[in-house]
Amino acid sequence: MLKQSLVLAAAAIALAGCYTMPEDRAGAWPRAEVRQETARMDLQVSAEEGGIAWAQMGTFSQFVNFYKSNGHGPFVLSYPDRSTNSRVTAAALQEARAFLDSQGIAPQRIAEGEYDAQGQPNAPLIVSFMHYAAGVPEECALMEWENVAMEVDNRAQPRFGCFMAANMAAMIGDPYDLVGPTETAPRDAGRIGVQMDAWRAGERTGATRGDDESGTVSTAVD
Repeated sequence: MLKQSLVLAAAAIALAGCYTMPEDRAGAWPRAEVRQETARMDLQVSAEEGGIAWAQMGTFSQFVNFYKSNGHGPFVLSYPDRSTNSRVTAAALQEARAFLDSQGIAPQRIAEGEYDAQGQPNAPLIVSFMHYAAGVPEECALMEWENVAMEVDNRAQPRFGCFMAANMAAMIGDPYDLVGPTETAPRDAGRIGVQMDAWRAGERTGATRGDDESGTVSTAVD
C-alpha cells in the first residue's frame, strides 16, 4: 500500500512539473497599447444661414459628447482671422460658444485662438481636442502562429496574450484609464459627520429598513 502511494505521489509531482512555465516567456505578455490622438471637426460657415450650417449640428453634438466622455485637456475652438465674411464668422463663433455652454462645457475648458484663413471665403471654424485610443501592440501583428501540435516543452506561445490585449482595447471605455488612475470625487464631509454623531450617541450608523422592505419570498405564484 505504501509503495502504491509513493508511485501516485511521484506521478502527481511529474504532472505538476509539466505545467511549469519556463522563465524565458513567463510574464512577457503583450498588453493593449495606448496612443494619444487628436479629434478634429471643421464646422462649415453658411452665409445663407447666418452662421454654422445647421446640417452639421447633429454631428457636432456627437463630437461634443465624445469630448465629454473621452476628451482630455481643453476643447479647442479655432476661428479664421482673415475671412472674407467676418460678420458670418462672428455669428458662427457665438453659436458655437452658446451650444458648448448648453452642453455643459464651461468656458474655462474652452481654448480659443485664430488661424490664418488666407482670405478663404466662409472659412470654417475648427474644433478639436485630445483623446486616447487603445489598440493591439505591433508585436502581435508581426508574429506568426507556431504549430501548437509540435510544442514539446509546454512553453507559452509567442502570441500568448494578444487575444487578451485585443479584448482589453475593444472593451475599455476611456483608454486613458490604462495610462494612469482616474480622478476621484471629494469625500462627503457632511455625511461623515452625520455618521460620526450617530456613532458617538450609540445609535445605528447603517441604513434603516423601511416597512415596505422585506426578505420574505412571495407565495403569489406556486
